Amino acid sequence: MIRKARLHSAITCLLSSKAGFSTAWAIQWPRADRLPAGAAHDSFLTGIASGIAQNSPEEAARFVSGMPAGRAQESAAMSVISQWTYADPKGAAAWVASFPEGQTRENGIQNVISSWAHDSPKAASDWLATLPADKGQERAIQTFVNQTSWQFPELAAPWADKISEPNQRNSMIENVARHWLQTDPNAARTWLAQTPLPDDRKERLLRQ
Repeated sequence: MIRKARLHSAITCLLSSKAGFSTAWAIQWPRADRLPAGAAHDSFLTGIASGIAQNSPEEAARFVSGMPAGRAQESAAMSVISQWTYADPKGAAAWVASFPEGQTRENGIQNVISSWAHDSPKAASDWLATLPADKGQERAIQTFVNQTSWQFPELAAPWADKISEPNQRNSMIENVARHWLQTDPNAARTWLAQTPLPDDRKERLLRQ
């Protein structure tokens, strides 16, 4: 187990540093199909994608898109998304939104919204509104509300009551309300009154 972890780390570091200097070198390095399936194989491809993304996230995205679907592609995609979102969240968001439905798309959307909500919550909220109402958006809404409710409750509030699962929705509404009541009680009370939160729970919040 220790040897596998060290190999995984060593391959990723080597490829990331080399690819950062030369994208062509990274792509032409010994092919991943010479490695057996497993951590080393996945690290090889993730390292290439991560290294390319240092210079050109768009080229890294094309590299990842050409990989066969599976664990290695998802790992490489998440690595590219992390770097791309840091430098150009709009570009990363557009790429992730083009993914086909599935776990990789859902994880990618969550990755983007988590980083973007921290750095530019209004822009992240605007992008969230462009996503189709599916599982990916649902998970992204939860992430967005969790990250913004304490500092930007006015941005989190419109999303909290869009969560479909009742218990989670009520919990999110209460969390937003607690923070907002401390900073802008009048706006918070107006919003809370129209939420689907049960009346007894609203009253408890207002008495706190």
